[in-house]
Amino acid sequence: MSKMAPLLGIVEAADTRKDKVTLVDASGTRHAVESKFIHISLGTYKGKLKEPSDILKEYTAIAAASPAELVQPELLEMAWELCADADEPSVSAKSILEQVDGSMYKTQLDVYRAYKLLTSDLGKVFFKTLSNVDYKAKTRASVQASKEHWCESHAKESDFCTLASS
Repeated sequence: MSKMAPLLGIVEAADTRKDKVTLVDASGTRHAVESKFIHISLGTYKGKLKEPSDILKEYTAIAAASPAELVQPELLEMAWELCADADEPSVSAKSILEQVDGSMYKTQLDVYRAYKLLTSDLGKVFFKTLSNVDYKAKTRASVQASKEHWCESHAKESDFCTLASS
């Protein structure tokens, strides 16, 4: 079974008998996808735009951004520290980002940005994904090891690694 490339699209139709949905991507191409492969659903679009490319434009920009462009790594580390100190069995993306700034989780774009961040290599340094909506703060030892590994491969992308090694 080949791995399907990530796809960003709008649900056009759903066939519950076959457990498949039809997604329309930004180019207008339709894709039949099994429901189990949908990682995030952002609800019903209620805006005025009609063309998939216009609706998905800002989401596409988020998808193309590096994790460090989505949030400063230092802020994510601060959120992790606060979540780790709370010692909760799981935390939501909303509660993680509200540790940084309450305004970072207001719109559907923010929800998608949080999903992309927390499921990225950088997000996985600090949090373990439990489900599409729940995360667990990693232990300090695990974060230290993950951070060192992340910095080895991303040092040129961020001052975070030079700060971390000081």
